[in-house]
Amino acid sequence: MNARAIADNVNRWIYRRFVFLYLLLAVAGYSTVYIKQYADYPIRSDGLGYYSYLPALFVYRDVGMRKVYRIVHKQAPCLYQGLKPKRYFDKYPMGEAMMMVPFFLVADLLTILFRYERDGFSVFYQHAAGLSGVAYSALGIYFLRKILDKYFSAAISLAVLVAITFGTDLFHYGTYDSIFSHAYSFFLFCVFFDCIPRWIENPNRRRSTVLGLIFGMICLTRNPNALILVYASLFVLCTLPNFKARLDFVRCNYKNIVRIGILSILVFIPQLCYWKFATGKWLVDSYGSQGEHFNFLTPHLMVCSLVSGRVCSSGLQSCCCPLPVWQE
Repeated sequence: MNARAIADNVNRWIYRRFVFLYLLLAVAGYSTVYIKQYADYPIRSDGLGYYSYLPALFVYRDVGMRKVYRIVHKQAPCLYQGLKPKRYFDKYPMGEAMMMVPFFLVADLLTILFRYERDGFSVFYQHAAGLSGVAYSALGIYFLRKILDKYFSAAISLAVLVAITFGTDLFHYGTYDSIFSHAYSFFLFCVFFDCIPRWIENPNRRRSTVLGLIFGMICLTRNPNALILVYASLFVLCTLPNFKARLDFVRCNYKNIVRIGILSILVFIPQLCYWKFATGKWLVDSYGSQGEHFNFLTPHLMVCSLVSGRVCSSGLQSCCCPLPVWQE
C-alpha cells in the first residue's frame, strides 16, 4: 500500500469519527480550563444573562428575578430594573436557557441527591451549563458534516470541518466560553442549513413544522440571528430555475410557508410575554434600552478590523472568519 492510499484511509477514519474525536478533545479542553483555573467558573459574563432564567424559574419560582438579581448583579450587568420595583429585566433572550433545560434538571437532581446548596449556581449547575455548550457544539458539527456529505468528498469535507472547528472561534466557544450563545446558535444554524434543502425538495407539513420550530429557536436564542431568513430566501431563489418556478413554488406551498411563520411566532411568544411582564412593552430593544445602540454615524472600523473574529453577532461568528474554499 502506497503513501497516498494510507493517507486516504487515515483521512476516512478521522472523518467518520470526527464528531467523537472533537467531543473528546472539547471535554479535555473544557476540563483543562477549570482544573488549571484559567477561568473561575463556567457561568460568567454574558453567560449569566442567558442562564439566569433557569434558577429564577425552577429554583426560586420568581419570574421577576429578584433573588437572582441579588446573586448576579455584582458579577455582570445583565439584569436591570423593570416596570416595577419587584421586577427585573434580563437583556439577554431566553432561547439558550430553554435549550439548557435538560442539563439544568439533571444538575438540580444531582444537587438534591448530594445535598449541595440548591441556589442554581453551585458546582453541578455550573458544569451542567458549561457542558451543555460543549454538547451543542458537537451536535452542530454533526449536522455540518451531514451537509458537507451531500456536496463534497470525504477529504474536502474533513478539511472544511478542521478549518471551521479549529481555524475559527468555534472551539473556543465550545469549551472556554461554552456558556455563551455561540455554540447554541451554531448548532441551530447547522440544523437550519440541513433542513432548508430537504424542505425545498418536499415541503410537507412535518418538514415545515420542524423548520418553523428551528427558525423560532434561532430568533429566540439571539434576536439578530433572524437575519438567517435572508439566506433561506436566497437559497430558494437560487435553487429554483426562473421566476415562474419560484412563483409556482410559493403558490403551491403557501400553506406550509404560513405554517412556518406561525410556528416561529409561537416559539417566540414566551419572550414577548416576559418582555411585557418585565417592562410593560411587547417589543423591546433589550440592548438599546441600556444605551448599547449601534450607531452608523460612529463606525469603529479599526476596532472591527483588529478583532474580526468578534464582528459577527450571530452564531455563525464561529464560522464566518475568512477561510480558503475548495471546489471539486
